[in-house]
Amino acid sequence: MQLRDLSDVNSIELPLKRLKLLIKPAMKAYIITLILFYNYTQAKAQTGARVEITLENTTYINVEKRMFFEQPTPSSLHRPTDDLLSIQLNKGQNLPNSERLNVEKIDDYHYVLNSLSEKPEIVYFNYRLLYISPGDDIKLTFKASTQPMDPIFDEIIASGINSGNYNYTNFLNRKKLLDDYYPSFESQKYKANRTLFFQDLNKFYKFQSEYFDSLFTSMNCSRELIEYLQREYNYGLYFDLFLFETQLLNQQSPQLPAFSVLIEDSFRKIKFVSADTAQNFIMENLFKAYFKHLITVKFKQPNTKLQFDKLLNYIQEYPDLLVQEYLTYFLIANYHSTLDKYYSDDKVKNMIVAMKNQNVRQALNIYSR
Repeated sequence: MQLRDLSDVNSIELPLKRLKLLIKPAMKAYIITLILFYNYTQAKAQTGARVEITLENTTYINVEKRMFFEQPTPSSLHRPTDDLLSIQLNKGQNLPNSERLNVEKIDDYHYVLNSLSEKPEIVYFNYRLLYISPGDDIKLTFKASTQPMDPIFDEIIASGINSGNYNYTNFLNRKKLLDDYYPSFESQKYKANRTLFFQDLNKFYKFQSEYFDSLFTSMNCSRELIEYLQREYNYGLYFDLFLFETQLLNQQSPQLPAFSVLIEDSFRKIKFVSADTAQNFIMENLFKAYFKHLITVKFKQPNTKLQFDKLLNYIQEYPDLLVQEYLTYFLIANYHSTLDKYYSDDKVKNMIVAMKNQNVRQALNIYSR
């Protein structure tokens, strides 16, 4: 077998030229395949939803997403004034115009809502919670009540795939039908036994959750929506408990310590879902209520370094990282000047830098300078 003379340049160049001719179309086809695959995966990840809206008996329309850190004063522990609350709720006619969420006006009574998302999301439409999923193609009629100032009787009539995730809002007002089962905090049998009240209030919320679970399942609501609503009902239980705890605090009731322990022990067992923070600000507001509980009841308005050491240690040892970081946010946002007095600048900065939650860390950046 005769070996080719490798000193002959032409003997090498000719096969290389042939190889390049083969590689170019192959690489081009490979690159095109990659681009098409990327576009396909992106299209699957972000699928548009379309909701055709018709208004009846009104020309009013309000569409918005509600996020915790977009509120005017998200860290404030004080109840907002009515004026501030109206700003927080963005009362008015809002029509979002972003790539991910936009509403196109056809005429005064017809609109088209387009949502681009990789997962279901809650959008407030005339203060109803629409659960919009990727791929939804919905025709929705909003029929305003002819009774003045009584939106309870406003009605949504939706058709299309996942229409149950829109029509369910008509039945949320049935909570009023359950009021007869709600235990009265001022009832004589509870005044001497707040533990019994705690137990009965838990039973009421469990009954309410089971009632709506059955109702919304029969309406073909998605399981994801039903599970989300169940979590919201549970948050409602704790908002109520913190309210009653405040009443006992104001009354200087001797039953406050035992009642507070019941709240705290059960609160620490809640399995929070971090993705809920992308839906609205209810869960974060519950974290705020819990932080207020820590400040006012558990640590009794701390004002010494020793008291703040105990509070800080409690927060840093909290077992749920999601809750822990929000508690840290409320601590720094409300007591940054006190923390500056008792601790080094590096301590607060390091707490912020260590945050895993990008939204919380970004909100605290103003305190890390």
